[in-house]
Amino acid sequence: MTELTFEDLLPTTAELQPTHPTLGKLPVKLKLRSTLAPEFTLKQIENMHIWRRLDKAEKKDDFTSVAKDLEKQAIDTAAFAIIGWDNDKLMGSTYSPDAARKLMANPQFAWLRTEVNQFVNTDTNFFRQLEKPVEGEGPTGGKAEQPAG
Repeated sequence: MTELTFEDLLPTTAELQPTHPTLGKLPVKLKLRSTLAPEFTLKQIENMHIWRRLDKAEKKDDFTSVAKDLEKQAIDTAAFAIIGWDNDKLMGSTYSPDAARKLMANPQFAWLRTEVNQFVNTDTNFFRQLEKPVEGEGPTGGKAEQPAG
């Protein structure tokens, strides 16, 4: 049985190798931060505001402005989650927060934005996987980066 440490309980960063709809796995890895990271707190508050507006829009049948806000939220979340990539040539530029935002805002990359958002909203992608389960059977070989040493 593996002994748990405090670090085992904390979310970490993770890498995603995107899958293009027709080309398959791409030769790039995106480094992503979890939506559980403290940096996402403000984003989550902003998102609650959008969901409240959606609730009000339902009552008025006015979805156009809320739909634009939801798309902006998806762009912001994906761009904020990306904290690096390892193939500047394929991604079109060296990583920067601005470059990530431009990429996620590009309608031709909506497929990538969707993939990033689905990945970052799956909390288990950001927790270390233990080599041996603590008790009973459990997952092994996770995607989260393992701390050095």
